[in-house]
Amino acid sequence: MVNRFVLTMAMAGLLTGCATTGKQPSTVSQLQIRVDQIESQLDEQGQDIADIKSSISGIAQHVVQAPYATEAAVAPRARVEESLSKATQSGGEGILRVPVDPREVQQALKSAGYYTGEIDGKLGAGSQKAIKDFQVEHQLVSDGIIGQKTWTQLKAYLE
Repeated sequence: MVNRFVLTMAMAGLLTGCATTGKQPSTVSQLQIRVDQIESQLDEQGQDIADIKSSISGIAQHVVQAPYATEAAVAPRARVEESLSKATQSGGEGILRVPVDPREVQQALKSAGYYTGEIDGKLGAGSQKAIKDFQVEHQLVSDGIIGQKTWTQLKAYLE
């Protein structure tokens, strides 16, 4: 690559002619110089691509050796999906708009002093009234729905 650059520069010097005579290189000579420059740039980019491919191969081997999607990582998501399904089946349809266990909602409402019923994971009328009361007290839209804003404030009562 360096040799090609030196050779290109030498050719450029020879082809440009003598500076004192003002002789200009021919169009063909100028084009050849430009082609040599482009070839040099392509060689550099080819080396960059080879380096990137090597890095990707190393990363791929690391990922294969240490898989991230283990059962322990998948289980919490399955529990959340199961909870959302149970909430829908138990009359909580439309109440939960965030992936949270209905029992956690009830526990947080109870800790905050808004819910007095049993923590059974069923978001019925008592849970919905507690949600609305919580929302009114916390200057949220009082729609009885656990969305992101409501849950952000409510989950603080779980800690």
